[in-house]
Amino acid sequence: MEFNSIYLLRAGQKRGYGICIPESLSEDWLGISKGKCAPPDVLRFYRDMGGKKAGDLIGSVQSQVRLISSRMRKILIECGFTGWSAIPCELAGFESDDEFYFLVYKGQCGPLKKEMAPIVDVPPPVPGGSWTKSRKGVFFDPGSWDGSDIFSPEGTWILMVTQRVIDAIAASKLANVEWKPISEILYTY
Repeated sequence: MEFNSIYLLRAGQKRGYGICIPESLSEDWLGISKGKCAPPDVLRFYRDMGGKKAGDLIGSVQSQVRLISSRMRKILIECGFTGWSAIPCELAGFESDDEFYFLVYKGQCGPLKKEMAPIVDVPPPVPGGSWTKSRKGVFFDPGSWDGSDIFSPEGTWILMVTQRVIDAIAASKLANVEWKPISEILYTY
């Protein structure tokens, strides 16, 4: 397995785009996001921070919550990607006429294996700052992966996707969607 063909997928942080907050903060959002818990009857989300533009992937202050546009949903369906489903939801406070869906990422792999990630020196983010140490890469036992195109490691809210998903997203020029190979992620376990 080539870990450089697996990516971390997330909503971008581009100027003008916002993030959402669920109406209810008492739900088990990680369980709902992974398809392990039933969602509430109506899923409602509101713009919380940032601009009023709605990207094709919207993040949340609840890290495990992700909303996708009807455009992104159509691409995932047409390409036959596995490991996901989507639940219609209500979204308020954004400047968009699009329909949005709560992304359920059912694909899975085992827990992250920090011992697979080398420790590297990380330069300071500002001049004169201190160097730090971090692990480079978020890896898992390849035998624990169910082979889904969209999946999440056990015990995390991290959203991973295959190269096929990235190729489709890049070709479609979806708005405010970012990705990075998991082998390049700097991560402190």
